[in-house]
Amino acid sequence: AEVTANSPLIGMLSMLFSNPTLIQADGGELVKYGAHKAILKKSGDNGQELTILMHDAHLIKVTSNGISSDDLLKVFDQACVDRLEKPLGK
Repeated sequence: AEVTANSPLIGMLSMLFSNPTLIQADGGELVKYGAHKAILKKSGDNGQELTILMHDAHLIKVTSNGISSDDLLKVFDQACVDRLEKPLGK
């Protein structure tokens, strides 16, 4: 997992997260974690990529290989996102 915090460029990504048509056109699907949104898409032959946007200020990018999207979402579930939110805050 890779975290980018408090970057001004992340604010621009919030437009992408609020447009399901662009997400689907890129081969992704929207995943909601309470107030936060994420994009889940395939990465390569066996990989998955989950990009979570928190408070329009923090980006968490998770790349996996060899597990299904369902398994990835079991690891990065609502409880995991809540734990990540605490140290990042707004």
